[in-house]
Amino acid sequence: MGSNVSIRALAFRLFKNSSHYGVGVFLVRAGSLFLLPLYWRKLDPADFGVIGIVNGILVFLTPVLGFGLADAVQRFYLAWPESKRKSNLGILWLFATVSSAVICLLLECFHGQIFPALFTNVPYEPHLRTGVWSGFALSLSTFPLALWRIREQLRVYVGLTVTSFFMQSGLILFNLFYLNLGLQGYLSAILISNSLSGVVYVGYMFKEVRWEADFKALKETLIYSIPMVPANVGEGVFGVLDRYFLDKFVGLREMGIYSVAGQFGTAFNLFNQILKLSWVPFLFRLTSEREDAPKVLGRLSTVYLAVLALPAICLTAVAREILLLVGNSKFFPSAPLISFFVLAYFISGAATALGRGVELSSRTYFSPLITVVGLTTCVCSLWALVPRYGIWGAVHAFVLTMSARALVQIFIAVKLYPRPVYWSQILVIFIGSMGACILAFQIETGFLYLNIVAKLAICVLVWVFLAIHSIGGSGNASWLMNSALLKMKKVAPTE
Repeated sequence: MGSNVSIRALAFRLFKNSSHYGVGVFLVRAGSLFLLPLYWRKLDPADFGVIGIVNGILVFLTPVLGFGLADAVQRFYLAWPESKRKSNLGILWLFATVSSAVICLLLECFHGQIFPALFTNVPYEPHLRTGVWSGFALSLSTFPLALWRIREQLRVYVGLTVTSFFMQSGLILFNLFYLNLGLQGYLSAILISNSLSGVVYVGYMFKEVRWEADFKALKETLIYSIPMVPANVGEGVFGVLDRYFLDKFVGLREMGIYSVAGQFGTAFNLFNQILKLSWVPFLFRLTSEREDAPKVLGRLSTVYLAVLALPAICLTAVAREILLLVGNSKFFPSAPLISFFVLAYFISGAATALGRGVELSSRTYFSPLITVVGLTTCVCSLWALVPRYGIWGAVHAFVLTMSARALVQIFIAVKLYPRPVYWSQILVIFIGSMGACILAFQIETGFLYLNIVAKLAICVLVWVFLAIHSIGGSGNASWLMNSALLKMKKVAPTE
C-alpha cells in the first residue's frame, strides 16, 4: 500500500476485501437460519435457554482468554521488522495459549464457587463445563484468523471459517438425529468441532513462529491489549441489561415484539460487521505504510458511512413488508421499533468509521472510559425510561447508549489520532437517510411486492444523491476519480 496509490484504488481494495468477508458471513448466517427449524425438532425452548447461557459464556471468554493479544498482533505485525515477526508471534502465541488454559483450569477448579452464584437453573456438569472448554478450543483460532486478516489472505480466512461452520453443523445434526443425544449432543458437537479446528490452527501456528524469548515484544503488546479486555467484555453487557429491565416491567408479549425488532437491527448491523472485518486491518496497514494516512482516513471514513447508509435506508423502509412476508399481523407492532434499532446500529457504524483512534495511537488505556460512558448511559436511561414507557423506553435507551458511546469514541479518536472529519457531509448522510425513510413510509400501492419495489427504488435514488453530494462535497469524489495510479508498493501475501 504505497504512498502513491490513489484513494480510488484504496477504496476499491477496501470494499473488495469486504465483499470477500461478506460471502463468508452470508453463508454462515444463512446456513444458521436454514438449520434452525431442524434443531427445533429435537430441542425444546428450555434447551435453547441453556444454549443461550453457554453462548453467553463464550461471548465473555472470547476477549478474556489470551488477554486480547491476537488483536494486538493486528496492530503491531506490520510495524515489527520482518526479521522479528516469527519470534514475536512465537512468544505472544505461547503466552496467550498457556494463559487461556490456566484460566479455564481455574474455572474448572473453582466452578462450585463461581457458577452457582451466576446460574441457578443450569448445572456446571455437563453443560457449562462443555461451554468453558469450547471457549478454550475456540481461542486457538484467534491468532491464525488475525494473521490472515492483517495479511489480507481473505480466501484462507473465509474458507476456514465456512468449513468450520459446516463441520460443526454436520456434527450437531449427526448427534441430534442419528445418536439422539439431545441438548448435550448439540453442545458436545460444538466442543468437538472447535477442538478439531483448533488442532488445525495449532499446526498452522507451529509453522508461523520461531521460538525466542523476546519479552520486550510481549510487554509492549500486553500494555496495548490488556486495557482493551474490559472494554470488549463490556460490549456483551449491553445486550443483557435491556432484557433485565424489561423482564421487571413488561410482559412476555411486549418482550417478543421488542426482540423481533431487535433482530432486524442485528440484521442491519451485519453489514457493519462485514465492513469492519476489512476496515480495521486496512487501517493498521494504511497507517504503517503511508505518510498521508490521516488525510486518507478522513476521506474514506465518509465513504464508509455513505456505503453503510444504503442498507440502513432500505431495511428500514421495507421492514413492514418483510414482516408481512415472513410473519403475520401479530408482529406488526415491531415495525415502528425497527427504525430505532437500525438508527442505533447506524450510529455504532459511525463510531466504527470515525472512532478508530485508541488503537491507531496505541493508547488503549482510554478504552475503559468509552465502556464506562456506555454502561452508565445504558443503566441510567433504562432505569428512567423503561418503567414509564416499556419497550419504547428500552429502544430509546438503546439509541441514547449508542449515541453516547459513539460521541465519546469519536472525540477521543480525533484527539489521539488527528484527522479531518467532514461533519457537513456526515450530517447530510444522516438527515438525508431519515428523509428517505420518511418518504418511503408514505408509499402505499395496495400491493405488497409493488410496495417493496417502489420503496427500494426511492431509497436507492435518494442514496445515490446522498453519496454524490456527501462524497463529492468534501472533494472526495474528485480525489477518488482523478488521483493518479502511480507505482504501488506490492505487499501481496501468498494465499
